Amino acid sequence: MKKKVLLIDDNLDVRENVAEILTLSDYEVLTSENGKEGVEVAQKNLPDIIVCDIAMPLLDGYGVIHLLSRSPETANIPVILLTARTDRDNYRKGMELGADDYITKPFEEAELLRAIEARLLKHSREKDGRYGTAEGFVALMNDTRSLEAFKEAAVDGLVFDFQKREYIYREGSQPRYVYFIESGKVKTVLLSNDGKELMTGLFGEGDIFGHIAMLEEAEYTESAIAVEHVKLHALNKADFFSLLGTHQGATAKFIRIMANQLIEAEDKLLRLAYDSVRKRVAEALVEVYRTYSLSNGKKEIEISRQELASYVGTATETVIRTLSAFKQEGLINIVQSNIIIKDLAGLIRMKN
Repeated sequence: MKKKVLLIDDNLDVRENVAEILTLSDYEVLTSENGKEGVEVAQKNLPDIIVCDIAMPLLDGYGVIHLLSRSPETANIPVILLTARTDRDNYRKGMELGADDYITKPFEEAELLRAIEARLLKHSREKDGRYGTAEGFVALMNDTRSLEAFKEAAVDGLVFDFQKREYIYREGSQPRYVYFIESGKVKTVLLSNDGKELMTGLFGEGDIFGHIAMLEEAEYTESAIAVEHVKLHALNKADFFSLLGTHQGATAKFIRIMANQLIEAEDKLLRLAYDSVRKRVAEALVEVYRTYSLSNGKKEIEISRQELASYVGTATETVIRTLSAFKQEGLINIVQSNIIIKDLAGLIRMKN
């Protein structure tokens, strides 16, 4: 299926020339002549990527990014900004608002195509950490069950339910299943010698976990705990390896998942070492919002201050003070124990 590119530019010549280049490069192209219309087209058609001029009537490129970031359906669409200006402040403003790349006019055809391909590849890698739907994973299990060697195997749609705070598996135990989350939330944690908890991962609907230890044929190096009531589908060890051995596409996907998770782990270590607490808390709020809230359209995050502190790698009191500052700055609201995101773009600017 062709990737869909939305081109927003008020210059007719630029629109026609760039649209022709993209069409010849096998992209499906949508065009808009101003930012206001462009946002409406994006909301209606959900393109894979947006190429947007900055200086436009009615709504400029910065305004386009701001409006897109407020909608769960469009917040994660990559945006490449085009501009004739070369000053550093202009560049920084676009990137701080959440632009994914920035190209100065005039540009070479190859430069634009490379930028689009790079951003689409990065976006695809970010999405590869998920299978997407319970039906998709169940279909894989059904395909595995169709193999003659596993007609009698115990993979008859294994489903597990865990209540809040229940352990799904514990550090040091042997892996028995690979899990897929149909509903609910799961966290993975490490415990220090003095009993303090460090959260290493957050997983929501559509996520897979438990596969790394299975692939390494080693003990779990962390524990998995239900954050709330969670419903899981599972593949046992024999069927999991049968799936990988007979389905090349599934094998490639798991390799990509592992690669992405290793990159994310390295990035988190760098953030813990070098980023300020404010930046780490903003990063955590954005990640939790995107993991748990985009699927249901809510801007409300249900996570305890202790869990957030564990994820950020700081004291609970420090997180509480930071959240209070964010509330005063209008970035969030706090209702009882829940955190409501008021300015997602502001949090994204801070984490970037």
